[in-house]
Amino acid sequence: MVTKQGGGVSTQTLDKSQLLHIYEQMKTIREFEERASKEFALGKLPGFVHLYAGEEAVAVGVSQMMTILPAIIVAMGTASPKG
Repeated sequence: MVTKQGGGVSTQTLDKSQLLHIYEQMKTIREFEERASKEFALGKLPGFVHLYAGEEAVAVGVSQMMTILPAIIVAMGTASPKG
């Protein structure tokens, strides 16, 4: 749910199922990172591997914001003065 508050600031309220989905996304990213690290150490991945471990919340947070971005844009657009 997106609600407009004073000063044009928007906030999102997350329910338990949304929070669980976010956690599962972060967990999946971490598990992939750990697997990539092991496979690279064993020489099974060529080239270089840049690990993202510990930054899962950044990727998931940005992804989550992209789902509510249209509502924020509409809220900000209606708050701006015309002419």
